[in-house]
Amino acid sequence: MRIVKLRLKTAQEWDAYCAAGSTNLFVPSTIHVTPGEDIIVEIGSALLPNDVMVRGRVEAWRPALPRARVRAGADLSFADDEQKKLAFVGEVMRGARSTIRKRKFPRLPVRIAANYRTRESSDLLPITITEIAVGGALLDTPVPLPLEAELFIEIASPGAAAPLAIMAKVSYHGAGSSTGVQFVSRDAHGRRRISELVRRFKDAP
Repeated sequence: MRIVKLRLKTAQEWDAYCAAGSTNLFVPSTIHVTPGEDIIVEIGSALLPNDVMVRGRVEAWRPALPRARVRAGADLSFADDEQKKLAFVGEVMRGARSTIRKRKFPRLPVRIAANYRTRESSDLLPITITEIAVGGALLDTPVPLPLEAELFIEIASPGAAAPLAIMAKVSYHGAGSSTGVQFVSRDAHGRRRISELVRRFKDAP
């Protein structure tokens, strides 16, 4: 999936791209994208604690109009779960949030079907991974999983012959029934395998 970068300096700049009350976002870019295409917008700013990656769909492409000083770019729409990230960016850019935890690794928005089991069970249960990073992931589960619970998550990456089994620990509860987990790597080899897994998803079409 292609990644388009949006770099912001001021709240006014953000408001120009994401009008108040709008659920869409205009992303100026020289990368031509096609209406109906799913892409990832990587939003970065000195005001944000980390770059924020948001998955959206191209609604329209606007060509550049040099004489009118209009930049080329794409109009994007977003699913409800991605709207929360846009709201977060807006609050930070406008100074409505002051205490924000900085993440060590950027989160990649995905929709990955996976399976998990607890340490106490051999039964594999289906889940959907909605965000993934080298350090952990956000899981869409029927009900929130217990904090500190240890899980074994099986994830099939693009091009892999077999799923990768990763040990994880539940670290927080997100909105609804979403569950945040931290990956547990026992050695450098394990961390490299997780890094390669994230890279494969990032480079997947």
